[in-house]
Amino acid sequence: MAEISLAPEIVAEIGNFPLTNTLVVAVLANVVLVVLALITRKHMSLVPKPFQLMMETIIGGAYQFVNSITEDEDVTKRYFPFIMTIFLFFLTCNLFAFLPAIGVITVDVHEHAVHLFRIATSDYNTILSITILSFLVVQISSLSAKGVLAYLRQFFNFSSPINFAIGLLELVGEFARIISLSAR
Repeated sequence: MAEISLAPEIVAEIGNFPLTNTLVVAVLANVVLVVLALITRKHMSLVPKPFQLMMETIIGGAYQFVNSITEDEDVTKRYFPFIMTIFLFFLTCNLFAFLPAIGVITVDVHEHAVHLFRIATSDYNTILSITILSFLVVQISSLSAKGVLAYLRQFFNFSSPINFAIGLLELVGEFARIISLSAR
């Protein structure tokens, strides 16, 4: 009888580093994205062929969508690569769920069978790490845009006790956002 595990299963160890089945799929998803980017780059031409046209349409449409949200071309140029990278990673990882090998192929590890492949986004560690990365990008961008003093002033406002309390709530809210976003 097959066991269902909430935690990713270790399929191998490289030194002291455990290689989990979700990490295998995450690495495969990244390989697919890099190969797709290299193929697209290699076959670029002024008159696009169907594959290039499809890629340009997808990327161009996504760029216009992000630009319609930011309403600032410079902001879009700055953050679009990060946003699109995360989107493509999640899309690729989730599309792996449709492959027949996912959840079927098993390997023997310490005398019991574990699945070799498991969707990377089913591992909370994947979601949490991307959430923390996104949180850091937002905070660093805010810090660089506002400056150190203005950034800190939004959290530590000493003009009145109420403004100070509101600032502290804002600070707690920023860190609570990590938990909130990673739980979705």
